[in-house]
Amino acid sequence: MTNGTGIGSTEFHVFRSNGAIEPEYLWRFVRQQSFREKAKTVMSGAVGQQRVPADYLRDHVIPLPPLLEQRRIVSKVDALLARSALARKELDCIPTLIANYKQQVLALAAEGNLTSKWRVEHNAAQWARTSVAEIAETTFDGPFGSNLKSADYVKSGVRVVRLENIGRLHFVREKETYISKAKFTALARHQLKPEDVLFSSFIADEIRVCLFPDDLDTAAINKADCFCVRVDRQRCLPKFLAFRLASPTCYEVLKEAVHGATRPRISLKHLKQFEIDLPSLKEQAEIVRLLESAFGWLDRVAADHSAASKMLAKLDEAILAKAFRGELIPQDPNDEPASVLLSLIQLETKTEPSRRGQRSDGPVLETPTKVRDGVTRPRRVSKGQNVSKNRQDDDVFGKPYLASLIKKGRGKSTQELFKAANLPVPDFYKQLAWEIEQKYIRDHGEKLEAA
Repeated sequence: MTNGTGIGSTEFHVFRSNGAIEPEYLWRFVRQQSFREKAKTVMSGAVGQQRVPADYLRDHVIPLPPLLEQRRIVSKVDALLARSALARKELDCIPTLIANYKQQVLALAAEGNLTSKWRVEHNAAQWARTSVAEIAETTFDGPFGSNLKSADYVKSGVRVVRLENIGRLHFVREKETYISKAKFTALARHQLKPEDVLFSSFIADEIRVCLFPDDLDTAAINKADCFCVRVDRQRCLPKFLAFRLASPTCYEVLKEAVHGATRPRISLKHLKQFEIDLPSLKEQAEIVRLLESAFGWLDRVAADHSAASKMLAKLDEAILAKAFRGELIPQDPNDEPASVLLSLIQLETKTEPSRRGQRSDGPVLETPTKVRDGVTRPRRVSKGQNVSKNRQDDDVFGKPYLASLIKKGRGKSTQELFKAANLPVPDFYKQLAWEIEQKYIRDHGEKLEAA
């Protein structure tokens, strides 16, 4: 809005304070998850077009503390939510840091730096240059085209490992696809064995490779573009090869062989030709041990991050809930009770039209009859007529207007001063707060005194 004025569509419910509630306080109240969940239960209308009825919002009971306490609550809530937002921002960086650290550790392992000290201590043999094909007992792709169609899938039977099952160094179990035992018999040459290295042919931003697990309930075959490398265990450990293929150095080499504009992939031939420096079996085992230890620690950090993120979401809701239970900040007995302000608003609605000018109806504010000791029945207070004077008038703006009225004996209490001030409720309270802050008025609770 460029001029401070806007309009809302019929999809909007508009709240406008009648002076008894700070808009910022009301805004934070409706942000509560509990408020939104309750609103969902009363939604009406056709599916996909359900709306919260205006009556529900109008009749909803809001705990109403004094205006000054409302402002303190808003300030405290904002400060706490800002801290949780900062914590959330910092936490959001952790998954990226974990992923980057894993890549760095894999690179160290592939380059031999992870076990350089170990090689010296054990007088280990030099690494030998070899290809994936040379250390494989067998390599194969899954069945293509008409050999395995969508129509062949059934609800249960023999598992089919698809691209979505190949995660980054983990097998994704949740996505289950099956073929019949008869179909499996025809495709038996594609059967997978425990600790087969499964490699996704699609390479975009990263390489996805994992080991086939040994605890599936059924036999399994791989689908097209899910490469299987069954290593010769006399030369290579399956876990070592999986870690090596997941390294950034492998990605940098294989991405050059990628073809296909919409589905970038490599061929099985490219994978078989990929060369690695192969250490001894003992050093491979040491590399696997170090990587599993590092990854285990990083996975625990990731789990802690996930738990902390969930707690932060709950913390924000707990802050709001505590705020509107009156438990977030200490209450000040010197604050004028909200009931006094409500009385002034009611008084304003009964003021003679000749004093107030043309009547302008406004929205209804629901308030509890008990403000501090719990909410009982709501009391409806309507916004009344406008008065002619406001805080921008020359005799009010920047001046001790209310203090001068007190000095003239026209207002010893808040109610008396309000009657004499000829200001709308919001302007009156803003002016009163300003004059107290500027020390033009001393607030003694039931009595006001001009300085």
